[in-house]
Amino acid sequence: MATKKDGMESLHRRTLELLKEKGIPLHVIYKETDLPFYWLKKFRSQEIKEPSVNRVQRLYEYLSGRKLAV
Repeated sequence: MATKKDGMESLHRRTLELLKEKGIPLHVIYKETDLPFYWLKKFRSQEIKEPSVNRVQRLYEYLSGRKLAV
């Protein structure tokens, strides 16, 4: 699981895993999160090397159904 050392990388990786596991269509995620559709598409295909942590966090929270601790 995630360690402090690799926390951001792990959030990115775990969010990608959830995106694949859930199988929710991107247009549904787009409508429910207001994340740009093309960003979602590129994130899922790993075309974005360093995505915005704010967007990844919003997607993670949506997919996992829980807020990250601040």
